[in-house]
This record gives sequence, structure tokens and C-alpha cells, in this order.
Amino acid sequence: MAIGSPIKAQKKETEFRRKTLDEIKLLSIQGESDAERLVKALSERSFSFQEKIIKPMWTVAITGRVCTSKPNIQSLKGKDSVRVAGLKSGLKQGEVLVHADIKAAEPTVIKHLLGIPQERDFYQEYATATGYTRETAKKPVNSLAYCKNSRACFNHWPQPAQVVLGDYLQKLSEYKARLYADFRKGRRSITTVTGRKIVALMGARIHRGQVMNWRVQGTIADIINPACLRIMKFARVVIPVHDAIYAIVPANEAGEVALAITNRAREIGLTVTVKTEVYHG
Repeated sequence: MAIGSPIKAQKKETEFRRKTLDEIKLLSIQGESDAERLVKALSERSFSFQEKIIKPMWTVAITGRVCTSKPNIQSLKGKDSVRVAGLKSGLKQGEVLVHADIKAAEPTVIKHLLGIPQERDFYQEYATATGYTRETAKKPVNSLAYCKNSRACFNHWPQPAQVVLGDYLQKLSEYKARLYADFRKGRRSITTVTGRKIVALMGARIHRGQVMNWRVQGTIADIINPACLRIMKFARVVIPVHDAIYAIVPANEAGEVALAITNRAREIGLTVTVKTEVYHG
């Protein structure tokens, strides 16, 4: 809900929403979350981007993901290349820009939840069966987990892909059904792999795919947020972007960014592969 007249220059309003009793109880039990601590820490820092000093607004999404606005440097046209160019312009002597990205983050978490060996590559199986590229395969494979009815989505796949990934569909559909039942029993809440609770907003209509999305995306946030907090001890700039981190660090600390991600994932029982790119000024 928004009240008050927008301020003409910046279009700001006062926004608020009611918290459910469960949310209030949860806050009193859990205390401040990693995402909230990260938002506070990031909000205290300004940095150079595209040769301008900026101080974005940081907020926490329902999954625990930390988001930017004014400017939203997480959703730029051109994305990675624009972010890299914009951040490189602010490098000082002896510093490097590191981009550490969890490879196939969503399938990795989903395979962990479903008890499927991490060696399986859903993207490649789809691509090989259909003759499409692996990049093209990502959209239908990722959408299958988050759509309202996985079987209905699956029926629109090319027949060869249905043959090779039929067992995945079965496990995924059964898991989503159990997860949604738990969501309803748990007063419209689910937990991530770490046990952190995500509660639906009062009155919101939530389907099975959204609940699955919250568990997967929330678990990724539970890896990235603590990793960001750890590297802030030596990083001058830290920007979380979904399943990745951009950081400006001393050149001799470049390898610590990926290490913070892999160590945090290991702490919660996940093995992840992190791709790291290092950019010099």
C-alpha cells in the first residue's frame, strides 16, 4: 500500500504493508537475517559506476535475494558487459574486478532437492535430444520447475526431449506436490535448504511453481548473501546479482570470492562449481 503524494523530483511515496502474526513471531525468533545485514552493510557504501559515484537503494525480496534500485544495476541492458565496463571504470591501482558465478545454479539446487546425481546435465540432455543449442535448452528446462503445472508444460516439449527427461518430470511433479502440501499445512510458508522460512504475503494467490521457485531461489540467496558478507572484509565494492557476485578487491584476494561461495555452499550440504572472471583496469 502506498500513501502520501509523490515527491515530484524522485516520485517517492511512503509504502507499508501489514505483517502476519507468523512473520512477527518469526522475526522475534530468528533475529536479523543475512540478507538484512547485507542490505545495511551495502547501504553504507558508495562506489564508482560508469564514472559516476552512486549509492543504490538496497532491499530484500521475498526469497531473501538482495536487490538494487535507483539505479538498478542488476537489470541493465547488456547486463554482464555493461556491469563490467561500468565497474572497471572505478578500479584503483592494485585492484581487480572479479565476477564469480555459480554454474547452473538452479539445476544444481533442484537436483539436490530431488536426489538426482549432480553429474546429470538437463540442459545438455534436452539439447542433444532436440538438436537445439544448450543455451536454447535453458529456458524450457528452467521453466518446467517454476510453471504452475509441470506436466502441462512438459507436454509442449519436443517428443525426443520428453523421452530423455521423462524420469525428471516424474520426480519434479511429485516433489512439487509434496512441497505445496507442506506449504499449505505450514500456514502458507516454506523453508529453504538452510531452514530459513519464507512466508507468503497475506491474500496472495500462490501456485506450486512459485513455492518451488521460493525454495530454489531462497537457497541460492542463502549461499550468496553470507558469501558477500564474508568478502566485504576485504572487498571495496560488492554487488550480488542473483547467483553471482561482482567484487572489487585487491589483486591478491581475487580467488577468495569464489572460495567464499563454494565454502558457504559446502556448509549447507551443496557442492557447486563457480566460474570466475578477473578484469584488470
